[in-house]
Amino acid sequence: MPVDLAALIHDVVELYEAVAEEKNITITTQANVSVYIDGDRDLLFQVLVNLLDNAVKYTPHDGQISLVVQKDNLVTELIVADSGPGIPIKG
Repeated sequence: MPVDLAALIHDVVELYEAVAEEKNITITTQANVSVYIDGDRDLLFQVLVNLLDNAVKYTPHDGQISLVVQKDNLVTELIVADSGPGIPIKG
Protein backbone atom coordinates (compact mmCIF):
# COMPACT_ATOMS: atom_id res chain seq x y z
CA MET A 1 0.00 0.00 0.00
CA PRO A 2 1.46 3.44 -0.90
CA VAL A 3 2.71 5.48 2.08
CA ASP A 4 3.41 9.22 1.92
CA LEU A 5 6.84 9.64 3.58
CA ALA A 6 6.41 13.40 4.11
CA ALA A 7 3.16 12.87 6.03
CA LEU A 8 4.70 10.02 8.00
CA ILE A 9 7.70 12.14 8.98
CA HIS A 10 5.39 14.95 10.04
CA ASP A 11 3.49 12.56 12.34
CA VAL A 12 6.65 11.16 13.95
CA VAL A 13 8.21 14.60 14.45
CA GLU A 14 4.98 15.83 16.05
CA LEU A 15 5.23 12.91 18.50
CA TYR A 16 8.79 13.87 19.53
CA GLU A 17 8.64 17.69 19.49
CA ALA A 18 7.94 18.05 23.22
CA VAL A 19 10.76 15.68 24.21
CA ALA A 20 13.19 17.48 21.90
CA GLU A 21 12.15 20.88 23.26
CA GLU A 22 13.03 19.74 26.80
CA LYS A 23 16.63 19.33 25.61
CA ASN A 24 16.46 22.41 23.38
CA ILE A 25 17.00 20.19 20.33
CA THR A 26 15.90 21.56 16.99
CA ILE A 27 14.25 19.11 14.60
CA THR A 28 14.15 20.17 10.96
CA THR A 29 12.58 18.39 8.04
CA GLN A 30 13.03 18.61 4.31
CA ALA A 31 10.09 16.57 3.16
CA ASN A 32 7.80 19.08 1.53
CA VAL A 33 7.13 17.03 -1.57
CA SER A 34 4.90 14.00 -1.26
CA VAL A 35 6.96 10.91 -1.96
CA TYR A 36 5.05 7.66 -1.93
CA ILE A 37 6.63 4.29 -1.30
CA ASP A 38 5.08 0.85 -1.07
CA GLY A 39 5.08 -0.50 2.46
CA ASP A 40 3.26 -1.03 5.72
CA ARG A 41 2.58 2.38 7.28
CA ASP A 42 2.68 1.04 10.84
CA LEU A 43 6.04 -0.68 10.36
CA LEU A 44 7.54 2.36 8.61
CA PHE A 45 6.20 4.56 11.43
CA GLN A 46 7.91 2.30 13.98
CA VAL A 47 11.21 2.48 12.08
CA LEU A 48 11.07 6.28 12.12
CA VAL A 49 10.09 6.32 15.80
CA ASN A 50 13.12 4.15 16.62
CA LEU A 51 15.47 6.37 14.62
CA LEU A 52 14.11 9.62 16.03
CA ASP A 53 14.01 8.24 19.58
CA ASN A 54 17.71 7.34 19.35
CA ALA A 55 18.54 10.70 17.81
CA VAL A 56 16.78 12.58 20.63
CA LYS A 57 18.38 10.36 23.29
CA TYR A 58 21.93 10.74 22.04
CA THR A 59 21.91 14.31 20.75
CA PRO A 60 23.29 16.70 23.37
CA HIS A 61 21.36 19.71 24.66
CA ASP A 62 21.11 22.50 22.06
CA GLY A 63 21.71 19.96 19.30
CA GLN A 64 20.08 19.43 15.93
CA ILE A 65 18.24 16.60 14.22
CA SER A 66 17.42 16.59 10.52
CA LEU A 67 15.06 14.37 8.55
CA VAL A 68 15.29 14.59 4.77
CA VAL A 69 13.39 12.82 2.01
CA GLN A 70 14.98 12.87 -1.45
CA LYS A 71 13.81 11.30 -4.67
CA ASP A 72 15.93 10.85 -7.77
CA ASN A 73 14.25 8.89 -10.55
CA LEU A 74 13.46 5.50 -9.00
CA VAL A 75 15.51 5.94 -5.82
CA THR A 76 13.95 7.36 -2.67
CA GLU A 77 16.24 8.26 0.21
CA LEU A 78 15.31 8.97 3.81
CA ILE A 79 18.10 10.55 5.83
CA VAL A 80 18.03 10.95 9.61
CA ALA A 81 21.04 12.90 10.89
CA ASP A 82 21.89 14.43 14.24
CA SER A 83 24.65 16.34 16.00
CA GLY A 84 25.24 13.57 18.55
CA PRO A 85 28.61 11.86 19.12
CA GLY A 86 27.94 8.95 16.77
CA ILE A 87 29.36 5.46 17.03
CA PRO A 88 33.13 5.07 16.75
CA ILE A 89 34.30 2.88 13.89
CA LYS A 90 36.75 0.17 14.91
CA GLY A 91 39.40 -0.42 12.37
